Amino acid sequence: MIIKNEEEMLKKNLKVLASCVDEIIIVDTGSTDASVGIARQYNAKVLHFPWCNDFSAARNESIKHAKGDWILWIDADERIKPDEFVKLREFLSNAPNLSYNIRIFECAPNSFEGFSSYSRVKLFHNRRGMHFSRPINEQVVDKEGKIVTGQLISCASIYHWGAFRGEDIMLQKRERNINMLKDVLGKNPEDKHYLFLLANNYRYSARYEEAVVEYKKAIEFDQPNQFSSSAYVSLGWCYYNLKRPKEAYQSALSALSLNSDEVAAYNILGAIASGCNHPKEAIELLKKADAIKTSDDPNKAFSIISTRYLANYFSGEAFLKLGQNDRALESFKKAYELDQTEEVKHQLAKMGELEWV
Repeated sequence: MIIKNEEEMLKKNLKVLASCVDEIIIVDTGSTDASVGIARQYNAKVLHFPWCNDFSAARNESIKHAKGDWILWIDADERIKPDEFVKLREFLSNAPNLSYNIRIFECAPNSFEGFSSYSRVKLFHNRRGMHFSRPINEQVVDKEGKIVTGQLISCASIYHWGAFRGEDIMLQKRERNINMLKDVLGKNPEDKHYLFLLANNYRYSARYEEAVVEYKKAIEFDQPNQFSSSAYVSLGWCYYNLKRPKEAYQSALSALSLNSDEVAAYNILGAIASGCNHPKEAIELLKKADAIKTSDDPNKAFSIISTRYLANYFSGEAFLKLGQNDRALESFKKAYELDQTEEVKHQLAKMGELEWV
């Protein structure tokens, strides 16, 4: 684990880790809070490493000191349930491969109910030359530098709480990521993964014009089309927020032309139809997004809650335009159950449903 100022998260996860693993190695990159002291309370081996804008460098420092047969790398805001650790240790006692993927669920803090998921190589055998590469969005590679793949295990999952921390913390992280990504793209301007990540960070920071530029570059260099359909959806939302509906509409159609299962695109089409005073058409489009189901493919990451929230929220607006207030209220309540945003709270309050707010 590499950390910086993670005292609150360490209090929550080190107790579990200490009872489940043989050794804990923490690389601190400059904490000014109580992180180091908390780590030592749980007998972690704490190493100090000056931050050099390179996550892989810090992680490689951590694995230099690992003595065990297997390395599990996680962050301070990631958890594994104790009972799943027991199953994981049992699995590894006879595991035939050198690396394994673990499914990672994005969860609200202190929750184990994931609304989206993806998988990464989080377990690999020690002393086989495997290490980390790329300064941000680091990847496990073999001794020749080839990206390591792994079979997905089903006995344990990782629950990530980091996407829902305070807005101040998230803003700082996004600014850090933007600066790092701009730096690495200065050396590798056609790296589609870094372009996509930079665009995402701009979008989540509401810097939509800058996000548009980077999404277009990412799509241009994404050959073959590895993630272009989801990039087109994100591009569409940027155009929507910039009040450029024609370009948003075309982006959504481009996403569906590449991947008919990119159901999040229907939210864009539905939102535009509602905004253009075609509520019936909007509702039919939004039904397709609300019907989204969990994918069996762990690498097909999408935010189910976000997609269904938007489908229900925009459906509520469309039903209001049709004068169908009961159905509008039903949609807003569904949206609220998925995500308690200020927008849906405002709609419920306007409809006299203050007990929902």
